[in-house]
Amino acid sequence: MSNKVELIGKKVKPKRFMPIAKPDLPSLESIKKEVKQILDTGMITNHDFVKRFENAVADYIGVKHAVCVSSGTSGLMLAAKALGLKIIPVINKIDMVNADIDQVTLEIMDILGVTESEILKTSAKNGQGVDEVLQAIVEKVPAPSGDASGPLRAMIITSIFDSHQGAIAYVRVFDGELVNQPLYLLSTHTPINPVEIGVFKPERKKRDKLAVGEVGYVSTGLKDITPLKVGDTITTVKAKSQVEQLPGYKEPKPVVFASFYPE
Repeated sequence: MSNKVELIGKKVKPKRFMPIAKPDLPSLESIKKEVKQILDTGMITNHDFVKRFENAVADYIGVKHAVCVSSGTSGLMLAAKALGLKIIPVINKIDMVNADIDQVTLEIMDILGVTESEILKTSAKNGQGVDEVLQAIVEKVPAPSGDASGPLRAMIITSIFDSHQGAIAYVRVFDGELVNQPLYLLSTHTPINPVEIGVFKPERKKRDKLAVGEVGYVSTGLKDITPLKVGDTITTVKAKSQVEQLPGYKEPKPVVFASFYPE
């Protein structure tokens, strides 16, 4: 195998190759018995093996229940229903030659229990139906609630590290107003002097403040991303002794993944 790769018409020599390994699958002989038992039940999904797997996953990650689904989309819809979120059914890419709009419409009606008139049909490529989707969001999705006049409480959604601005927290404001002033992380007891506050459009765009319900970012200036824990509450230094942590936060459990490759 050549130690050179083509990159936009130029030949480059990589410093090292990414190791590639076969998937870690059991031998057919070792699972023949279980496969036969599954086939003998006449069911592919709803049998004891699935329930045992769900229970094992739930025990491993420390939750009461775990549910197997057939796809990521099914998982998202199940989570949305469990959280009581409003689902707006949309069929995208209707401009494609092979788009089977009628079949997909029937499937959505069956899965979500909606009527055909409730399903919006769009093409993000040519803009068809996009206005209707935005209008449906305005009309059907409840506006964020919170105490706009109270002390600041914002939740960390995720975080990244920027070589110029340091650790950047992506946040959602629940109460109060997030402006460029000394801030404080409740779980790690870390003070922050923000470098910049802003929103996504979709690139980061500087703003003077974030109000209740808004999602944006805080460039913390921290040189270490460790204090920015998902689910933690950001407040002001002045209000740190007055506010409570936003509900649902749990100390993250460190997990190590390791792969071994033969020489």
